[in-house]
Amino acid sequence: KIDIRVDDKGHCTGTMSGDGATAELLRDGGDILIKGDKKFWTNSAKASGGTGGQGAQLADKLAGKWVKAPADSADASLCDKKAFLASMDQDKSERQGLKRGDTGE
Repeated sequence: KIDIRVDDKGHCTGTMSGDGATAELLRDGGDILIKGDKKFWTNSAKASGGTGGQGAQLADKLAGKWVKAPADSADASLCDKKAFLASMDQDKSERQGLKRGDTGE
């Protein structure tokens, strides 16, 4: 699950969760800050090709701490409103017959 609020200037704040893992995201125009729980960092290490032992060591060091990631990292793309929306609309056939509802908050 991803719950992120973004603007047109590259700012964002929100959370990501799944598979028992949770992380907070924060970006104020530059680098992105990520604070994940132990499970988040373990899963991230595995997804990057690390071993279980490496993931556990990384998770122990980073769990509950804010970590700065470069502005061009994969997680930072979540804070790029235009890129995020474009990625959701790659398959135009998925939106056939859809109608836009009222604009909310």
